[in-house]
Amino acid sequence: MIRNSRLSTKIIGGFLILIVLNIIVSALTIYYLRNVKQNIRILAKADIPEASAVVETERDVWHTHVLSYQFNVKQDEKNQKQWLKQWKKAMESVNNIEVIAEKFNNYKTLESVKVFRHAMDEYRVIGEQYVPLVFENTALREKLTIIAYGIEKQLFDYMNDQKEKIGVSCKKLDYNDIDRRVKKLGNANTAIHYFSEFRKSVMEYLLHNQQDDISLVRDNLKNLITTLEMIIKHSDDPENIERGKKSIESAVKYKNISENWFENKQKQNDLLEKSNESAMKIINLAQETDLRAHNNVYDSAENILKTILNLEIILIFILLITTIVGLGLAFIITWFISRPVNRITIDLGGSAELVASTSSQLASSSQSLSNGASEQAAAIQEIASSLEDIASMTSHNSLSSDKADKLMKDINSSIKTASFLMEKLNQKVTDIAVTSNKTSDIVKAINGIAFQTNLLALNAAVEAARAGESGAGFSVVASEVRSLAARTSDAAEITYSLIEENVRKINQVTEIVSETYGTFSKIHTDSNNMGILVSEISTSSFEQSGGIDQINKGVADIEKIIQLNAANAEESASASEQMSIQSENMLGIVEILQKITNGNTKSNGNGRKPLLYSS
Repeated sequence: MIRNSRLSTKIIGGFLILIVLNIIVSALTIYYLRNVKQNIRILAKADIPEASAVVETERDVWHTHVLSYQFNVKQDEKNQKQWLKQWKKAMESVNNIEVIAEKFNNYKTLESVKVFRHAMDEYRVIGEQYVPLVFENTALREKLTIIAYGIEKQLFDYMNDQKEKIGVSCKKLDYNDIDRRVKKLGNANTAIHYFSEFRKSVMEYLLHNQQDDISLVRDNLKNLITTLEMIIKHSDDPENIERGKKSIESAVKYKNISENWFENKQKQNDLLEKSNESAMKIINLAQETDLRAHNNVYDSAENILKTILNLEIILIFILLITTIVGLGLAFIITWFISRPVNRITIDLGGSAELVASTSSQLASSSQSLSNGASEQAAAIQEIASSLEDIASMTSHNSLSSDKADKLMKDINSSIKTASFLMEKLNQKVTDIAVTSNKTSDIVKAINGIAFQTNLLALNAAVEAARAGESGAGFSVVASEVRSLAARTSDAAEITYSLIEENVRKINQVTEIVSETYGTFSKIHTDSNNMGILVSEISTSSFEQSGGIDQINKGVADIEKIIQLNAANAEESASASEQMSIQSENMLGIVEILQKITNGNTKSNGNGRKPLLYSS
């Protein structure tokens, strides 16, 4: 029955068996996972929150107890309010534990909560007794401090008074009075010593709370009073006697208040001890509850781990069964499929050989076509390279022509500049000639004036000879001589100015000549560059001719390759006919595969058989 069934039926049947096994595995997995989920829910909503609430309560109680010690160190309303606020917070934590325990019916935790609540109430009652007692003791201590300062002031005033009087006695050389007052100072120092000792004993008591310190306070206070009485006894000054009496009254008052303070301080210490015991009781109870809550968490976690372990064992067992069944089904299905498939494989092997041979021919043709394509690519690349060279040379020729044109324009401009400069040079030379003519005229005038001056000088000499000592005519002649001298000076200045102008123009002519020389030098250089550019253009034209020859050769190579590709195409067509024949043979093999997949049903094909079977 299995042999004649369809391939799809064989495969689907095996998968159905595997699906059934998977459903069984999934059902067991869901069952155990629900148990795990339930345990995790209990762990998340009961055990862990309960443990967290217990830890929170323990922390709040510790904080409350620390605040009580802080209040003991610094007694103010702020610390009192903080202590009360923290106590309320601790009670809220206890209430949270109670809510969680009631929700999940945890009776042991509920019993612990009752004990918690009772202990917290006791702790609160102790605190309510402790706080007013602390404030009362603080007030008593402040009174004691004020009284102590008063005693100290009286003693120091007494000592200062004695020192002043000793100074007066020293001036009077009253040695008896000095000796008496020195003894009084000794008594005062003794009193201050006892005063310091009893203050020290008070501080020791505040630090250690020991009964021995109280005894020391009482003894030192008693000695102080005795010393003060001795001071009064040996005093003859009413003011000092009054100081001593006030000091004794203050000391007695200090003694009475201190006794009350010692008694209250002892009560305060007792309450603090009870508070400490109550707090430690609460903390120990919280630690026990915390341990129990953590044990519950541990037990829940152990249950989860056990459930997961059981699930792993079952899954491994089912996995082994599924593997064995799957291997069996695979073997059976493979056995019913492999035999006909082997026959098909043999037929396909023969066809594959023919296809391989044909494929080899096609591969060879393809290789030839590939080589031809490579040669075509190389030829085209060579042509492209030649075209690039031609384009580059053409561009270079164009640039060279532009440069030649620019140089010609520069040459024309230089020639125009040279012509203009030459005109300026000519004009300047003309100016120099005119100036030289003027200079010649002036020189002539100077010569004439000099001649007349000589004549006048001669006349003056004649007149002077005639006049003798009178010399009237000589005066006139001398005046004319001076006039001629002035004219001669003016002419000389004009001559000097003209000469300076000639020098300046001559310098300008020199500069123009220099510029003209530079212009003609530039014309010479541009002409040389023009010759070089023309030479480059000639060379580029020659290289362009060679590039065109290479293009012609490349075109010829491409023509040959095209002919070779045509021949290869004919061979590929022949190989395609062989492949067509093999495809008909493959169709027959496909019909056999259809029979295998569809069972013993009749084939819808044309009844052809593979060539291997027909032979």
